[in-house]
Amino acid sequence: MAEKTRRHRPRPTLSEADLEEAARHYLDRFWVPADQLRRVLQRRVDKALREQPIDPDVARAWREAVVERFVEGGVVDDGRWAIERARVLLERGRSPRAIRADLQGRRLASEHIDAAVASLRDEATNPELKAAATLARRRRLGPYRVEEERRERRERDLGAMARAGFSFDLARRIIDAPDGETVESWLDD
Repeated sequence: MAEKTRRHRPRPTLSEADLEEAARHYLDRFWVPADQLRRVLQRRVDKALREQPIDPDVARAWREAVVERFVEGGVVDDGRWAIERARVLLERGRSPRAIRADLQGRRLASEHIDAAVASLRDEATNPELKAAATLARRRRLGPYRVEEERRERRERDLGAMARAGFSFDLARRIIDAPDGETVESWLDD
């Protein structure tokens, strides 16, 4: 049997315009901070470097120029992104401490992180209490648990709250609350 040979079409060389088009396509689908866009474009550059004779410094300069254009144009805004991410995480029941760690893990500038955590006060008078109550409600901990299981699961529930980044005092306050309505009333205060 004759062996088939595959003809490879030569790939066009990478250019700054190609990177800009890739960035536009990516940003049409995802809203990301500048560092994540930079990493996405770097993967494109790395692939091109394996397949084509391109000067790595030139390709990286193209990448930086593309990212900078999107930042200057306001399409990529780390500050706005950090505030929105913090708000979403708070709504999911993440503590301000855990939110700060998440934002730091995404390599955002400390001023964006500080502003995002400070903006949580706009969402709730006591964002940590709101997040703890949300977590307890979502995971059916403490007062949201079936009454027969509360006593035997108390230590586990406290541990879950501690692992989520809440202080022991706040976790104990939520877990030992008489019922969910009481916890919800604290949020209105």
